[in-house]
Amino acid sequence: MKLNIIKRLSGVAIFCFLPGYVLANMSVYPMEVGIGETGAAQIRVISQSDAVQFVKVTEKQILNPGTKQEQEADVEQFGQSSLVITPQKLAISAGSQRLVRLVALELPEKETTWRVYFEGVPELEDNVAAASPQMTTTKVGINLVWGALVHVAPKKAVASLTLDAQRGQVINDGTLRIPLREVGVCDQGGVCNWKKETTTIYPGTELKIASLMVMPGKKYKARYFNWLKKRVEEIDLSVKL
Repeated sequence: MKLNIIKRLSGVAIFCFLPGYVLANMSVYPMEVGIGETGAAQIRVISQSDAVQFVKVTEKQILNPGTKQEQEADVEQFGQSSLVITPQKLAISAGSQRLVRLVALELPEKETTWRVYFEGVPELEDNVAAASPQMTTTKVGINLVWGALVHVAPKKAVASLTLDAQRGQVINDGTLRIPLREVGVCDQGGVCNWKKETTTIYPGTELKIASLMVMPGKKYKARYFNWLKKRVEEIDLSVKL
């Protein structure tokens, strides 16, 4: 049985109560990583144990991220995964560390988001199959699963937001996620009233932002963090009447 103790779109830690397991004394860094134009990134798995640890690595794609409809999907649903992880099975010596490589076979049309899980297991499946049958004792322990968040950049980065006047929704109709920092309501002279906003809008999704309401004679802007360029940028919002 798994208990998800942190439920939000970020790195997560999950405790599992399973027979025969012990606490996986390891850490994962970073817990959030972006795959840019190079198509590759790395995550470090660090042992904090006095014994050899075995780790299984799996991946799931996050659909409708940052919305109420957010869910994780097994990569088998899409056939061959566009995100390749190597290795997927690790044996980590006491006090050492291993690198796990993430490779995007092809950059997507729109940014995609994934969760990569690192789970401590009693022994790797290959080793279990090679070992002779043994009597086992029933022992209930705690296993810790780390879930790192992975963002894969689009082929062409386009930052674009549209404010739907009828529904009051802000739509990301670009290809890049928009981590907002501020939103501004501006007059015709270009003077803006800025308000802090920290939500993130992913490509193909929409959210309601209370401080953005369509009013006659007003224009709308947003400041967001461009994770590919590592800087805050400003864009104009188009209005859909």
